[in-house]
Amino acid sequence: IRLKTIFGSSISELDRIDSTLLQSNLKMNVTPFVRGSVVIQKNKVNEGLLVEGVKYLPSFDHLVNGGRFVNDDEIIIGSSLAESLKLDSSEALYLVPLDGFIGDVKNLKYYKLIFRRAFTTGMDEYDRNLAYVSINTAQKIFNMNDKVSGYIINSDIKTDELLNNLNDSI
Repeated sequence: IRLKTIFGSSISELDRIDSTLLQSNLKMNVTPFVRGSVVIQKNKVNEGLLVEGVKYLPSFDHLVNGGRFVNDDEIIIGSSLAESLKLDSSEALYLVPLDGFIGDVKNLKYYKLIFRRAFTTGMDEYDRNLAYVSINTAQKIFNMNDKVSGYIINSDIKTDELLNNLNDSI
């Protein structure tokens, strides 16, 4: 389950929604995430990309090639995009955040990240348009300071039962 605010506004980590959820005594894992849109640049090629800042990569075995931890100032990109950009490990890429951009193109901020590896989901749409960075890097890129886009809730409890219990807890 993903818990996020309406219209993409951010949630202050100071609100401690994760601790409130964990106090519900339900068996679940709660992880914050930050999400935003960027343009990624290599040489003269620009591609739109959805970037998700996480502490750890999703735990799907088929998704992760290598460790699950995402280091600051590194990026892990879907295999289709990595192939089309002909990326080599440790290659520098430049990202430009698009969220909330208003004004002159010369005022854009560029962020240099190091490509570490690719992931494969088997779904070309994800493998072409999704990338992962550390939550700290995402907060920096999207100017979110101590805020997050939402929370990922993992549990073995049936979804309907989990939602009912969460509604009762909050």
